[in-house]
Amino acid sequence: NDITIPNLDQAPRHDNTTASGTLSTMTSSDNITWEGIFMPTFPNTEDWTNRLVLSDNFTDVDNNTGTGASTSNYMVDDIYPIVHGPPTIYLDVLDRGNDDLILWAQHYSEGRDTVGQTSGGGGDAYLYVNFQEPVTASYNSDNATTNVASFSNADIDLDNATGTLRTMGAIDNDNKTIWRAQFKPTLDREVDNNTITLEATWTDQVGNPGTSVTTSNFVVETYRPQATFTITIADNTTCPASLCGNSRPALGPGDNGTLRVVFSDPNPEPIFNFSSDADIDNTSYVTLSTMTTIDNDTTWEGVFTPVDNSTGAGNQGQDTQASSYNIRFLLRDGSFRDNKGNPGDDVYSPYFVVDTKAPYVTEVKLYDGIDNLEDSTLDGSATFNNRCIPVHSDIYVTFDYFINPTSITTNAADTICRNETIKMSSDNFSTCVKIAHPPAASNSNKTFKLDPVDNLTYNTTYTVRVETGVEDALENNMTSQFTHSDGFRTSAF
Repeated sequence: NDITIPNLDQAPRHDNTTASGTLSTMTSSDNITWEGIFMPTFPNTEDWTNRLVLSDNFTDVDNNTGTGASTSNYMVDDIYPIVHGPPTIYLDVLDRGNDDLILWAQHYSEGRDTVGQTSGGGGDAYLYVNFQEPVTASYNSDNATTNVASFSNADIDLDNATGTLRTMGAIDNDNKTIWRAQFKPTLDREVDNNTITLEATWTDQVGNPGTSVTTSNFVVETYRPQATFTITIADNTTCPASLCGNSRPALGPGDNGTLRVVFSDPNPEPIFNFSSDADIDNTSYVTLSTMTTIDNDTTWEGVFTPVDNSTGAGNQGQDTQASSYNIRFLLRDGSFRDNKGNPGDDVYSPYFVVDTKAPYVTEVKLYDGIDNLEDSTLDGSATFNNRCIPVHSDIYVTFDYFINPTSITTNAADTICRNETIKMSSDNFSTCVKIAHPPAASNSNKTFKLDPVDNLTYNTTYTVRVETGVEDALENNMTSQFTHSDGFRTSAF
C-alpha cells in the first residue's frame, strides 16, 4: 500500500510507527509530500487494531519541531473465518419447544385479523446466523470507491424453504456476530422437508471468504383444517323457489335433519377440541344435538330439530320472517384445532328454512283505483275507518310471509258462502260476494287481491274473513279464523 504524508514543510527527516507490516523508506520530490510503501505482514496475520503514527520528532528547515499525527485504524487479516470455526444457522420458532415445526399464524400487519394477531402457536419463526467473528453490512475493499457487502440476504439460499425471509440484521450490542430475520412461512402448505442455507458467498470484515452451512430440516405445516357441511332433511322437505325465492331444505313442525361435518387438512384429519355446542353457531331456530364422530374424529354428525312456533318474525309486532328462511350453520373461526395445533377456518353450511309458526294476516288494504286505504292488523291503525269507498274498489289481504297460493281460494260463481279460504260478506256471511278466482298474488306470495266480480252495493258495509285453510310455504295452517274487525262501507251513490 502506498502511504502518503503531505505538507511536512521541507522536513529533512521523519519517524513512523508501523503495525502488522513494514514501511519502506519514505521519499519526497518536494520535501513537502512524502510517500512510502506499506507491506502488511502476510501470511497468517489477523490484527484488527492498527495505526501508522507520525512522531513529533521531525523538524522543518528552520529546525522547528513538528506535530505528530496518526492514521485511522486499519485491519490486517488474511485468516479465513473457518479457522475460528464454521458459522451456525438455525430457526427459532416462537411459542414452541419444537423448532422443527412451523404452524399457521395470522398478523394484523398483513391485514388478516379474523382470529387475532397470532394464533395456532409457533407460527412466527426467526432465522439466526451466528458468525465466529463480526461481519458487516459493508466494508471498503482495497482501492475501491464503493462499499462492498460483507453479508446480506443475498447470501441466504431459500430454494428449499417454504416461505420468505425479511431483511437480516445484526442483533443490537452484539458486535455484529449474531444476525437474524423473521422467516414467514407460506400459508396453506404442508411441506415436510425444508432447509435454509448460508452460502459461501459471505466474507469477513476485510473480504476473506466464508463457508457454507445449512439448517437442520424443518416442517412447514400452515394448512388450516377445513370443514365441509352437508344437511339432510329426514323427509326430504324442500321449500321450492316458486314459493320461497330459493329452493332450500326446509323444516316444518315435527321435522328433523342431520348435520354432517367432514374435516380435511387437506386429507381427512382428526380434529381435537371440537364441540358442537361451542363451535357451531346460528342455531336460533333449531336445537342441535351433541355431535359425535363416526370415523375417528374426521366426520361428525348431529341431529337438529326446529323450535316449535318459531319463525324469523318472533312475534306479530314484526312483519318479516326473512331470517328463518335464510338460516345456515357457522363453524366458528379458530374454535377448533387439528392434531398439530393449527386453528380451523370458518365455514358456513348450505342455507335451509325453518318455519313452524302459523301464518297470520298483517294488513287489509282497499284500493279505489287512485288511492290506497290501509288497515294494519298489527298495530290497530285503520285509515279507512268511517270512510266511504267506491263500489268498484278492490281489496288486498297481506300475510306475514310466503303463502302457498293454491291455499287461497275464492268463489266467483255465485253468492253462496262455501269453504273458500278468503271471502267477503255484507250480512255476516249468510251470503258472500263473488270474487274472481284465483286471486292475483304479489309481494312474493304474501299479498292477494280480492277483485269483486260485480260492483259492490251502494251504502253497504262489508267484512273480510280468512279461514284456517290458508297455509304458508311449509304447509303451516292458520290456527284460527281471521275476521276483519274494521268493516268498510261503500258510498251512498
